[in-house]
Amino acid sequence: MFVPNYPALQLAYNDDPKLWQWAYSQKVLITSAETLMPFLRTIFLAWRNVEQVRNQQRIIESAQNMISRVADFSSSLQTLGSKLEEAQKAYDAADRKLKNSGQGILVSAHQVVKLGVPLPGKKVLPEPDYDGLPENS
Repeated sequence: MFVPNYPALQLAYNDDPKLWQWAYSQKVLITSAETLMPFLRTIFLAWRNVEQVRNQQRIIESAQNMISRVADFSSSLQTLGSKLEEAQKAYDAADRKLKNSGQGILVSAHQVVKLGVPLPGKKVLPEPDYDGLPENS
């Protein structure tokens, strides 16, 4: 409650020294021209602090969400890396079966072609890495 006449407010306080406390207990803040601005400033600072606390909580929640997502992504990336390593090992094993020994299927296919079986269509067999093809087996 704003009382624009300070002397009138002082007379009311002189008449009832507990007027301010009673009004405050009724959730009424009695102000004059001298106290209005400090009260408004205090209320402004209190609301700003409340908003800052809310923003801090939102920032913390957002940061926790981001950290959780980074942790999940990192875990997924590690799983993907493991799967890629497994795939590379499987590819290397299949490639070895195809090329790198006298018992590989590429060597066997060349042996069959040397024995006179024609290649179908325009198919071409890559040369094996193994140099020791038997002539007649």
